[in-house]
Amino acid sequence: MFARAYEIALATNDPSSAEISLGHLGRNAMLSGDNVEAERIFRKTLQLAQELHNLRGIRVQLTNLTEALIRLGRYSEAESTLKESEKRNIEANDSIGLAWNLKHHGQIEKAQGRIETGNQYIQQGLDKLQKIDNKEYLSEFQAALRGEIQIPPESD
Repeated sequence: MFARAYEIALATNDPSSAEISLGHLGRNAMLSGDNVEAERIFRKTLQLAQELHNLRGIRVQLTNLTEALIRLGRYSEAESTLKESEKRNIEANDSIGLAWNLKHHGQIEKAQGRIETGNQYIQQGLDKLQKIDNKEYLSEFQAALRGEIQIPPESD
């Protein structure tokens, strides 16, 4: 469905729709376990968001790219995109984005053997979501707390 939407957006010269559908394709790739493809798509989507000067899109794609890099075990790169994401989320006062930043900090900490510290970060992100009554991502944050999202050893 998103692949077709992306094709239509390109054919009709609609870059905003192309960015949105491409982002969904990246999430689908990541959810199916193809994190290499997800990273490729998120980089492309980030570039498109930057070309469109879509500040929210840039924040979202930095978050998505960080998640893909974590799942690939490339923590140095993930920390770099995480810093940029965090900076932009603070500037925009984006509570959801900041919650994801906390989750990503936690996942990196846990992957490096600092389980308790990692869980504290993830719990802070979960608390932030609950404070703004956002239920959309709760299950993913809870899964990260339980260690159900598989994080590989560092590979960069």
